[in-house]
Amino acid sequence: MILKNFILFFLAIVLGCLDVHAQPRGTKPQQMNLTRVNQLLDKYLSEKSAGQGGETALTGLSVYFGGLSDTQKKYVCKSLMDRIEKSYSSNNMGDVLVLSDLYESFSPDASDPNFARLFYIRGEYAASESDTLALKKQIQNIESCVGDKKEQYLAALYKNLEEIRCYVPVDRTIDGVWVSNLRNLDFNLPYFMLEVKSASNGIPVFTLKNKTGFLDWLEKPVSAQEEFAFTNDSIYVVFSNEDLKQPSPFLNEILRTSGNTYSTIVGMKTAMSTGSSILGDISGRAMSMAVDVVANSIFAPRKYSYLLEIKFSKVNDWQMEADVALHDVKVKGDNEPKYGNREYHTLFTKIKSEDNWYWYDEHGNILTMLEQSGKEYDIFKKEHKCPVGWYMYGWSNPQKTIGYFNWFQTAKMEYLTEERLIREGVTISDSVNWHNKELQPMLGVKFEENSSVLKISKVATAYPAERAGIEKGDVVTHIDGYQITTMQQFYDLINSKRPCDKVVITLLRKNKKRDIAVELAFLPK
Repeated sequence: MILKNFILFFLAIVLGCLDVHAQPRGTKPQQMNLTRVNQLLDKYLSEKSAGQGGETALTGLSVYFGGLSDTQKKYVCKSLMDRIEKSYSSNNMGDVLVLSDLYESFSPDASDPNFARLFYIRGEYAASESDTLALKKQIQNIESCVGDKKEQYLAALYKNLEEIRCYVPVDRTIDGVWVSNLRNLDFNLPYFMLEVKSASNGIPVFTLKNKTGFLDWLEKPVSAQEEFAFTNDSIYVVFSNEDLKQPSPFLNEILRTSGNTYSTIVGMKTAMSTGSSILGDISGRAMSMAVDVVANSIFAPRKYSYLLEIKFSKVNDWQMEADVALHDVKVKGDNEPKYGNREYHTLFTKIKSEDNWYWYDEHGNILTMLEQSGKEYDIFKKEHKCPVGWYMYGWSNPQKTIGYFNWFQTAKMEYLTEERLIREGVTISDSVNWHNKELQPMLGVKFEENSSVLKISKVATAYPAERAGIEKGDVVTHIDGYQITTMQQFYDLINSKRPCDKVVITLLRKNKKRDIAVELAFLPK
């Protein structure tokens, strides 16, 4: 492979040299024959459009161009600019991006006024792709240019930027409280509880609630840094414990080691300059980028540094699918840094304002999502206090305590949201879609096998029966007024219900009749 590349490179040099000899440096621009240049350009464009590297044609162009005088180079660049304008007018943006990248590399004049035009064209394309990241980069490029139309170009692109930043995918707002279905492996606490509010300038503010998810050690809510962006009907949001405008070598190291995922690309673009080339990444497509940091020469690094990035795609007004990536570095003293890179796909569901969903952390502390006054919160917390047994005696197997309750809460929220959207004729996400699964309604009790009555022998922790107050030793006699005497009758009636249906269980406790209303949970079969 090395020999092959060398031969190709050698041939390209020979071809380039032949062209240089054919055009002496003293040749006047109007006498230049651009046939060879156009042939190499055509070859390069053809190979790039086919997904190839185009190294041979590019090398030939580079060698040919290097043999020209500055006057001749300007003449070639003028011809190249004519091709760019022609491709732009015909909306052939693939060729425009490739040719503009070549122009920027070949122009011998740092004050070339055509640069502003090139960056403007790139910016217009970025705006058409709703890519604020690339658009901001082109605005930055134009600000360092010269030319009569510089201010005009900047004004147009800034207007595009504001329109995109205030744009929300689909057709409506994303304001509200959103909960993901990713769960902590120990306690099934939702990984992400997110609040989105529109600021006075119309730009959404994303706040990660405390004690949730990857960052469960955080004591206070964390707001996304300013560098979020709308791209291709998606929203990129960046959280970090460092200033992304002035990243430390430690954060740079995270970016360098985290691979070429979409999240890394966003982080790199957000945190630092990525150079002038936009080939391949103008609309969020991944390309390989190197970060110029020395990985093994970090002195006195932070104890912990993280970059959390989420790409949201809005499905409807109540569901957003999301790709999540967390890159982090942990260091203890002089030990070698430990790097973590985790990526997930998840579904965020918005909470209805009248449904104050809540979860418990591993210590039984209640986590509510909607704002309440101090008095309202105290009453709510008292009415929904976590049973001591759920967190005091469940350390050996927490999945059977708080974990079940939190899982049921999240699944119920998703299921009821799907129910409402289906009734309204709204397309729902396929990421979870409980209605495409076979579900088992659950009460959470077991009966004595050899008893002549339906006497409960066990009540499952955190299941609906326990939460409703049903106890071991109770004797079930009716469900919704239907008398039952066998376990088969009991399971037949429960299985005839739908998930989250409410049923009335009639039972005897110490020979006293009781009616207890229970909302059924569910599990996948």
